[in-house]
Amino acid sequence: MVINKNSPEAGTCYKKGYHSFFQGFNVEIKDTFFFAFVIQFLLILMMYFHVGNRRYWKILFYSSIAGLCGAVIEHATVAYICQISELENYTKATPLLLNECFWIISEYSIPILNLIKMNTLATPKIAKITKLTIILLAVPFSTVRLLIGWDRMINGYLSSELGKELHGICFGIMAVADIICTIYIIYFARKNSKSLSSNCGTKSVMDRIKNSNYTILILVDLVSLMLSVLYIISTIFPGNPEYEASITLFHCLKSNFLLILAVDALIFRYETVNQTASSHYLYNSRN
Repeated sequence: MVINKNSPEAGTCYKKGYHSFFQGFNVEIKDTFFFAFVIQFLLILMMYFHVGNRRYWKILFYSSIAGLCGAVIEHATVAYICQISELENYTKATPLLLNECFWIISEYSIPILNLIKMNTLATPKIAKITKLTIILLAVPFSTVRLLIGWDRMINGYLSSELGKELHGICFGIMAVADIICTIYIIYFARKNSKSLSSNCGTKSVMDRIKNSNYTILILVDLVSLMLSVLYIISTIFPGNPEYEASITLFHCLKSNFLLILAVDALIFRYETVNQTASSHYLYNSRN
């Protein structure tokens, strides 16, 4: 069976036929993945200009820009090739290859952000080894993402069996990088919290890191891992609507990873400032 951009399996132009690029692009905006990157960028932009003055926030901000650029290029390409006048034109889609540079920046910023968290807690030796590991894992991750872009460019559509396999591999690599950082963050946060006594019965910084970030860290790891497994399973059982549908939820969550981490960082900042103010008030009231 020959698959092209108009086939249901391609996930590109099936049941579409835009009268113009302008119409197509505006219709594409309502796509969940597209709008997720739009709202993510706008919210992180607001947070960045109000509280973001450190490297962590700069990476969040620039990664959200990369994610927005990736979404715009991908959906603009779909809007163009799915015009009625282009439906029978089966040419290469070069922007889909170039677009992978933005997806690499946007997606692999998650392990980098977790690495920054870990560096504030870990010993210099562990921090150096982990940093090297994350950098080395970026090489196969970027390579696989570029292969996805090449596959999309040559085929002229978004989804293929090879593309699904490659997505499973790249999300698996990302999950490994995230899990490495998470293990060290939890280990050193627990270790350091034991050596810090509570101040006037309040939580230490390490306690707040433990309560605030553990759930988010584990959520990000599980989503990446599940995406990897589900994409690989979908290639073993092709055409199964159950596996295809199960990918959507986790892919939507992945699209908002940066926003989730930004909100978590904002909450942590608020709790830290609030806790400091409370401790200062208690100290002054006793003196």
